[in-house]
This record gives sequence, C-alpha cells and structure tokens, in this order.
Amino acid sequence: MKRKTTVYVAVAIISLVLYLAGIISGITIQKSVSDSMESKLALIKNDIESQQQELLLLNLQGKESCAVLRSLSSITAMKLESVSDEIRKLEDRRNDEQFSKMKETYSTLSIQAWIVMTAVNKNCDPKTVPILYYYSFPCEQCHEQESVLEYFKSIDKQRILTYAVDKDVNTSLVQILVKSHNIGTAPSIVYGDIIYNGFVDKGNLSAVVCNEINLTCANQTETL
Repeated sequence: MKRKTTVYVAVAIISLVLYLAGIISGITIQKSVSDSMESKLALIKNDIESQQQELLLLNLQGKESCAVLRSLSSITAMKLESVSDEIRKLEDRRNDEQFSKMKETYSTLSIQAWIVMTAVNKNCDPKTVPILYYYSFPCEQCHEQESVLEYFKSIDKQRILTYAVDKDVNTSLVQILVKSHNIGTAPSIVYGDIIYNGFVDKGNLSAVVCNEINLTCANQTETL
C-alpha cells in the first residue's frame, strides 16, 4: 500500500513538473514572438519617419525623390504585410494587453505608411495602387477578401500594395479614418476616392487595380 502511494505521489509530481514546464515554455515562446514583433515595428517606424522626411523633399525639389520614395515605401509595405500576417495568426490565441498595444502600434504605422504611399502615388510616375484594407476579427468573408487581394498582388507585388487595418482597433487615427470613409462593415476596401463597403470580387476590383496601372489581368471578370 505504501509503495502504491509512493508511485501515485511520484506520478503526480512528474505531471506537475511537465505541466509547469509547458506553461514556462509557452510563456517563453510568447515573449520571443512579442519581442520579435516589437523589434520589427520599431524598424518600420524608423522607415516611415525617413519616408515622411523624404516626402518633404519631394514637395521642395520636385520628382527627384520619387524613385527613392517609391522603393522605400514598397519595402515598408512588404514589411507591414509580414507583421500583419503574424498578428492575424495570433488573433485567436492572444488577448492580453501587450498584444493589443502591438496591434494598435501596427495599425497606426500601417495607416501612416498608406498615407505616405498615397502622396507618392499622386506625385510620381509610374503609378502604384495603395489599397487600405479594413478587416475585423472574427470575420468569415475577410479570408475570402484576402485571397482576392493576394491574387492581384501576385501580378505585381511592387506596385499593388495593401495596408491591412482592423476597423475595430480603438485608436484615434483608426477611428477617424473609419468614420471618414464611412466604414460600416468588414471587409471594406479604400483606394483613393473609391470606397467599397463590403466584400469586393475580382471583377469589380480589377476595374480599379488593373486599369489604374495599365496591367492586363487574366480573368478580370472571374469571382472567387
């Protein structure tokens, strides 16, 4: 009887140790991911500040800064897409204050980058298509909308750029834009003065994307 009790105690101790090890491991991995994302966001912030300064030179010197600005802005958009992918993978696993803060920081930077690229687009040739994409979580149609956007980005990743923002993020910049664009649902898409409230299929979006930058998009009328 004593031996059985000892075995039970040993099993309980081992189970507790494994459980605690799992918790510690999870916390360590979570911290590593958070640190990595915060580092990426800090670098993107510096990039955008540099672009904002270069944008001032564009206004002063004319189109001499266009090539630099377009290149920097495209790189920043790709970096933001990478962070956006990581954030959306964590949506259903993270609900803590640190994650909320990172999401707010990302959303602010995404909008700032979109504003810079929109200004570049107005002043420089060849044109790009900076698309502001509003999503929410959870959102079933958002996955379908992202597939449509990916289709167009695969045609020309340098000039077709998306800036994803959760419309429900409670920061002044996000909410000002949501109200300004009169966004009532997700997904929604904004390009220049064109606002699509709700899901946009390939056919409708191609009228904006392909015609704007003189691209020939296969199956323009196809819907997903």
